[in-house]
Amino acid sequence: MDRPKLRQVEAFPVVHEGQRLMCLRDPLNMAPDVVLLSPEAFNIVRGFDGKNSTTEIQAAYMRRTGSMLYTDKLNELIESLDRAHMLEGPSFEAYRRELESEFRASTLRKGFLTGRSYPGDEEGIEHVLSSIFLAEDGPGEIPKVGDGNKLKGAVLPHIDLERGGACYAKGWAKAAAGCKARRFIIIGTGHFELDLPLALTLKDFETPLGLAKTDKEFVSALAERVGPDAFKGEISHRTEHSIEFQLLFIQYLFGKDIEIVPVLSVARQEPAWGENGFISPMATELVAAARELIAEAPDETFVIASADLAHIGPRFGDDLTAEISHEKAEETKQKDLELLALLEKPDVAAFANGVQADRNARHICGYMPILLTAAITEGKFSLIDYSQAYDPMGTVSFASLVIE
Repeated sequence: MDRPKLRQVEAFPVVHEGQRLMCLRDPLNMAPDVVLLSPEAFNIVRGFDGKNSTTEIQAAYMRRTGSMLYTDKLNELIESLDRAHMLEGPSFEAYRRELESEFRASTLRKGFLTGRSYPGDEEGIEHVLSSIFLAEDGPGEIPKVGDGNKLKGAVLPHIDLERGGACYAKGWAKAAAGCKARRFIIIGTGHFELDLPLALTLKDFETPLGLAKTDKEFVSALAERVGPDAFKGEISHRTEHSIEFQLLFIQYLFGKDIEIVPVLSVARQEPAWGENGFISPMATELVAAARELIAEAPDETFVIASADLAHIGPRFGDDLTAEISHEKAEETKQKDLELLALLEKPDVAAFANGVQADRNARHICGYMPILLTAAITEGKFSLIDYSQAYDPMGTVSFASLVIE
């Protein structure tokens, strides 16, 4: 650790017990806990690039502050970050291999947020979900599954249930009324860095409501078309919440006798769409294969984009000194609604171009899942609800839409 290197973790300001601190968070969730640093410590850690030696880090501190950074204090900071799995190196690599080996050996994808983001028992999560539907700002009743398939799919949030409950409930109420499918293709947003645009898995998913079985024949057929890298990023499913949250609603509304097709699509900043459609051959093949498989029994399948929209503010990499005003949030809302209106036409190319026009400056993380869902269903989107989780340090927008 003579040249410490910080992993690609998120860094954003927080206020904790009246103190303004910097929070380090692992977007891969391999490091189980966040790390809070004083501004002074964070400025030191910014020099952990794998190139600077500890001596050079100390010298840079002296030039910047005029004070000594003692070796013991620096080593203590390095060791604490290494124990928290925030630094690259032999310790983290051994830890990563252990996690990956355990995940690949299992036939199950266990609920990662069970007991943390929502109750870990069946009675508890059913109470949470019923409360969401019955709340004043929700639909006001527990939805009943319709007797026909008027809808082909939906776009639904993947923000936590507490902040996004009403939007989830309104979207799922409309979706359930127009859908009696037993197979759900869930295209989740992958909050991770991945060289490939897609990651499939054959694992069944476990939730407090039971086991959601993966349609292995369907997934295998997709993988055959997508190519040999279809499962290369499978480890990303281990901690990704965007599929996990949708499963709770599916099992609650449609029962346990359902099958799923879990697909993760990475949230990207660079363009995913060109003049002739998807730039990625993997995405092109996934769409073509999904259309063909759905066409064999169109009433059986429902396609879901688990997608949030804008992420603005210091917490998401914007100017660390510029908090989000209510005016900025309102401006973001107008831009979001203009973008979503393009799907109502529908004009998928215009939607893609609209996201790319400013290089996705609003950090719309559900861009790819929405594009894939639009291309697979070839349907018309209808906006059901739009909302924002406002926070001056980091505001997130999200919406529910159904696809006719």
